[in-house]
Formats: sequence, structure tokens, C-alpha cells
Amino acid sequence: MVRLDSPLFTRQTLSVSQEFPPVQFTEAQLRRLLGSIRIRREMDFLDYYLFRKEAKPEPALTQEELTLLVPPLRTALLKARSNETVVFVIKRVDDKGIPRMTSGGVILAGRQLAVVLAHLREPVASERGQQQIFAHPLVPYRQPAFHIVAGGHQTPVTSTSSVFSLPEPTTAPAVLLGYEALRETVQPASPGRAPLQATPESTLTPGSSAGRQRGPEAIAAKLRRLKQWYEEGLITEQDYRQKKKALLEAF
Repeated sequence: MVRLDSPLFTRQTLSVSQEFPPVQFTEAQLRRLLGSIRIRREMDFLDYYLFRKEAKPEPALTQEELTLLVPPLRTALLKARSNETVVFVIKRVDDKGIPRMTSGGVILAGRQLAVVLAHLREPVASERGQQQIFAHPLVPYRQPAFHIVAGGHQTPVTSTSSVFSLPEPTTAPAVLLGYEALRETVQPASPGRAPLQATPESTLTPGSSAGRQRGPEAIAAKLRRLKQWYEEGLITEQDYRQKKKALLEAF
């Protein structure tokens, strides 16, 4: 579910976003932006102190969730007015038959894209709880057991009310994404020209102009870029290992 919600009270801070022209993201740009968000799960006492387990950063949204979310989210952003938030809810049933809910919202805040994450695959068995999340996608059903790990061109938001207006108050984690940096690698389509897709295959395929570079600096740059794609959730671990092996063997 993706819909547009308006805030009950428009704050003065929102008027800043009206100074900038509307932004039209391609699906590739939006997928990369959302795929770059990483979170760290909270550990309970036994796991941390007794078993010495440590939570590692992981993509906030899975590839399957991005595939479901990006097309309708892009359409909604194109229609959104300056005082509207695009909210979303994804309901999936796991292999044990337990419904898991993912919800949040997206809003343009100046030259940044604000993303609020209220639920990430949260198990909610009761019908009442699920209805509550559909009605209030930005309000956590329970205290979120994760926090956002800031990456490049990202700024965690501790108080959403001081930065942008939302349909209702929330304590959910939020982050500001600097989408201008994305344009350096993924350019929007021009008339009569297909969008440039920043896919790993386009730059690492054997026989391509990039693949023929053999200098140590070029290989190191490709390895760093490949690792970045993996950490942002753009490629799977299997793809990452295969491409890394191919690069090292070519060198």
C-alpha cells in the first residue's frame, strides 16, 4: 500500500522545500537511494553479554521489498505536493505463517529525501495491530528494535518535527538522504534517451572498456565500488563474491 498523506498542521520549516524545483527520480535512482539505508538491530542482554554476539549493519529494505515499493513510490512522489508525505505499508507472511509488517514514509525536504522507518518486517499477528499500522504507517506499533546507521550523504534525524512536517507525530527512526550526490552516477533520462542504469554488470562485464583496465588503481577502485554496491544492498552476497573473484583473477 502506498498513499499520500497531508500533515494536520503545516510547520514553517516545510516552506523551505518549496524553494527548489520538483525532483523527478528514475526508478534506478530511487532504488539506489532507498537501498543505501542500513540499520543495526538491537541485541538483547543474553545475546550481547553472554553469547558475545554483535549485530552487524544490514540493508533496511530487502531487494524484494524494493522491487515491490519503488514503482508505486516513484509515481506517488511525482504527484505529491509540498505538504504531502508518501506513506507505505508492506505486509508479507513468512514461512511460519506469521504476518510481518514494513511501513514508513518519504518526503522531499529541500535538497534531501527524508525517509521515516516505523516498522521493518515487524511480526504482527493480530488483525487489530495490522489495521493500526495501515491506518498509521508512521507510528511504531512497538518500540523500534533498530536504529539507522548513517552512511555517505546521510544524516540521521533525532526529531522529525524540527525538520519537516508529517501527517502525525512519530518516534520512528528517520534519515535524510542527499540525493544530489546520486546524480553523479545515475543520470535522469533525457528526451529520446533511455535512463542510464548504474548496474554492476554494466561496468564489470568481462570484455567491456572498464573490464579491460588492468592497472592496480583501476582494480582497487572497482573492488571498492563493488563492496559499496554490496553494502547498499544493490547486489547479493553471491554476486559480490563472484565479481570480486573475477576481478582478482583478471589482475
